[in-house]
Amino acid sequence: MEGFQRIVHGIAKGMGMMSALVLFAMMAVTCLDVVGRYFGHPVPGTYDMVGIGGGAVLALGLAMSHVAGMRISMNSLYKRPEFLRRMVNVLVSVLSVGTLALISWRCFKLGNDLLKREVVSDTIQIPLYPFLYLAGLGMSVYCIVVLVEFLMTFRKGITDQEGR
Repeated sequence: MEGFQRIVHGIAKGMGMMSALVLFAMMAVTCLDVVGRYFGHPVPGTYDMVGIGGGAVLALGLAMSHVAGMRISMNSLYKRPEFLRRMVNVLVSVLSVGTLALISWRCFKLGNDLLKREVVSDTIQIPLYPFLYLAGLGMSVYCIVVLVEFLMTFRKGITDQEGR
């Protein structure tokens, strides 16, 4: 299981790097657009590219942020007895995995719908379905990361109890 966790974390880190590259590209396009406007030649489609890029940054970066431990926790719930803490962790993990799986499925479904209808961006006519597939992929990896983390924690809790 730890080998699978390393693979999943590696994929999440790779997607995090892709997210950083997309963010850098968004910054470069925005800067070029501002300089171009100053000289009377703005970059066409900047609004489309930055909007689409923002979604890509979010979708690609979520799993990495979870792996890096950048998540919100409610410390007031963790000052409770051990049993209650474990129950809350199980509930939150199950709800998170279910929600992320649903979001991922809907992203792929929406991507298929956009592909069938041939929907493109307003200004530069970029097809939008690949970005929905990318969002679905990002949410799928995030879902798998949360699931693996939960299973590792759950397994560790069981072995800790057996060792007592």
